[in-house]
Amino acid sequence: MPTEPTSDPVVDFAHLDRLSAHPARLRVLIHSFLTTTPDLLNNLEQSLRDHNDEQARNLLHSLAGSALTMGAIAFGNICTQWSRSEDAPFAMSTSIEPLAEPFHQARVILQRCLKDLPADEHETADAAGNPAFTLLLVEDNTTTRLMLKAMLADRYRILEAADGQQALQQAAHGSPDLAIVDLNLGASTADSPSGFRLLQKLSDRMPTLVYTIDQRPQSFQRAVACGAWGYLPKSTSALEYLPAMIDIAVARYQEFHGRKAEPKALDLATGWLMATYRLDPHAAHQVMLHLATEKRCTAVEIAQDLLDSHQFHSDLGRFIAEQVRPSEKR
Repeated sequence: MPTEPTSDPVVDFAHLDRLSAHPARLRVLIHSFLTTTPDLLNNLEQSLRDHNDEQARNLLHSLAGSALTMGAIAFGNICTQWSRSEDAPFAMSTSIEPLAEPFHQARVILQRCLKDLPADEHETADAAGNPAFTLLLVEDNTTTRLMLKAMLADRYRILEAADGQQALQQAAHGSPDLAIVDLNLGASTADSPSGFRLLQKLSDRMPTLVYTIDQRPQSFQRAVACGAWGYLPKSTSALEYLPAMIDIAVARYQEFHGRKAEPKALDLATGWLMATYRLDPHAAHQVMLHLATEKRCTAVEIAQDLLDSHQFHSDLGRFIAEQVRPSEKR
């Protein structure tokens, strides 16, 4: 089935104007988009011919996210339309011709933009950011990842991950304070989880914000159930709100969870719940995950809160027994 004619603008010039404040970074972003997209389109065409629906949808998600992040509106919206179709992508077309023209139009404009950028501009590629707070960017599309890094590196220390395995490694060893997660990272495996499986694992460790092409209400609801603190569909306008959402999450995190939990808090709290409420280890862990999801914090922080509360009541009971009861008798 042919794609409906679109009245969408080829490129969001206001978005490019905002990015032009950092010409060196904009040059890298445009170059990345223009060099990676043709390969993705070729892979998509092969997937359509092979009737490989899963791979075609993954490629369409990647193309749409990259295009909308770059500001190639018409091209990105057609990719989004194909990826959301109830029909298999190859049932709509076995050729990428409907996508080739809007990409070509965007490429002409972006190449012209490249020529207009100052050639002698010197800019530090990687700002030191705020060493006190570390963000983990989990995104498989190079252009989108570069875009997010360009926007945020001035304010935060940035860690990057292109798949679930890298994300879990960074979470374990890089000590990030917050993760920005794309739900569409390809097929999920035991070693490299994707989608909601990865979101749940990361949400157990830190606050998470979802940044994805998926705008379905059921996906939003499921992400919230997995512990996400926020959910933004990929678009040029969403990029304007992302820094504010991060600031809100950071402020809330620092306000309510300023202290670091003890390393063994999760094990100790699990044992306390098992002994107090006669739960098995799995049930005790599920209780803490449920509370963490409700309060938008990590399971480790819930564990520390439980231990602190237990310690408080123990200290209170001892004070009453030693100081209050004897004075009542007198």
